[in-house]
Amino acid sequence: MAPKNTPQSIDPSMFTDETPASADLPSTGFVVDLTVPMVQELLPEGDYNATIVHAEPAIARTSGNPMIKLRWRIDGGNYNQRSIFDFLVFKTPTGDWNSDFPARRIRLLVDTIGAHIAPDGAINPELLLGESCVIHVVVKKQNGVNPETNEPYPEQNSIGGNVCYKPVGSIRTVDDLL
Repeated sequence: MAPKNTPQSIDPSMFTDETPASADLPSTGFVVDLTVPMVQELLPEGDYNATIVHAEPAIARTSGNPMIKLRWRIDGGNYNQRSIFDFLVFKTPTGDWNSDFPARRIRLLVDTIGAHIAPDGAINPELLLGESCVIHVVVKKQNGVNPETNEPYPEQNSIGGNVCYKPVGSIRTVDDLL
């Protein structure tokens, strides 16, 4: 195996004759569309039906606590198929309302989706896959400055608010009915 980041020669026999004759491919056989936007438009704040499509265990960089990294897929509407990332950080409750927020958030997710995702109180990330609920998306201002560009970090979407997870069902508000 070649060392990491060392260019490898490409065997032309990998490519089939199915490439249209009109396609002018470079010698590598790969073409990059450099017009693809680098930044995706933020989702407006609000409630979205969503499904967990990826869940993996990890360790939180700042606290060193265990966590589960989630990727939610928006289901339906103008933002169908968009992804939102979420982190369930496991921290021993202290009895302090503010510092126990991560534990309350995990409890809210379990209560919303169902206790079957945490049998005996243990959450297995695989049991989260395919589960759906309504998530509350917010626009979050980032702290700090990017050291490479000296620009402030851009705003980003996250799941937040007092009720960040709600049971699947209607997400209409009273204003929608008037």
